[in-house]
Amino acid sequence: STDESGDIIDEYADKYDNFTAIHLPENSGGAGKPRNIGIEQASGKYLMFLDPDDSYAPDACQTLYDKISKEKVDMVFGTFSIDSKKKDKNLEYYEIKIDTIDEHKTFLKGSPTLWTRIYLREFILENNIRFPLIKAAQDSVFVAHTLLKAQGIIYINKVITNYTDYRVESVTNKKDVKTLCYRINAYSQIYE
Repeated sequence: STDESGDIIDEYADKYDNFTAIHLPENSGGAGKPRNIGIEQASGKYLMFLDPDDSYAPDACQTLYDKISKEKVDMVFGTFSIDSKKKDKNLEYYEIKIDTIDEHKTFLKGSPTLWTRIYLREFILENNIRFPLIKAAQDSVFVAHTLLKAQGIIYINKVITNYTDYRVESVTNKKDVKTLCYRINAYSQIYE
C-alpha cells in the first residue's frame, strides 16, 4: 500500500491480541495472493473478506457469526448496499437455507459478493479453495467454487456490506483490454 494503512494495521496488531499484521514485500497486483496468505495464516474458525473501499453494516459480523455458528453450515451470506442507499428497514427479511447448490442454482447467477459472506475456515481448507492469482475477478472464481462445494448455505436478505462503486481506479471499474483478458481468464476458470 502507498498510504498509511500499513501503520494503522501495525497499531491494531500491537493493541489487540487477535490482530496479526502481515506485510508483503511487493504488490502482487491483485487481491488473490494476499487473501490466500490470509487464509493460510488465519487461526480463527471463520473467514470473512472486505475490500478497503467498502465497509460492513454495524451489525454485519455479529449477524453472520450468529447465523453460521448456530446453523452449522459452510457459508452464510447477505446482500449489500451501494453507498449505504439500501437500508434494512426497506427490506423484507427472509432466509433461504439449502444443503447444496443443486437446490437453488440461482445463487450461481447472483453477484459474486465475496464481502457479504462468512465461511467456515475448515471448509475452505479441506476443499483447497483459494483465489486464483489473476488481477481481476478472482473473487468470482472463489465464490463460484465455494457455492459448488458447500454443504450448507444460508442466504439472509439483510444488508451486510456498504459497497463503494465509484472509485475510478478500482479494478471493477477498469474497462481496458488487459482487464477484460483477466476477466475472461476468470470466467474460463469458473466454467471449468
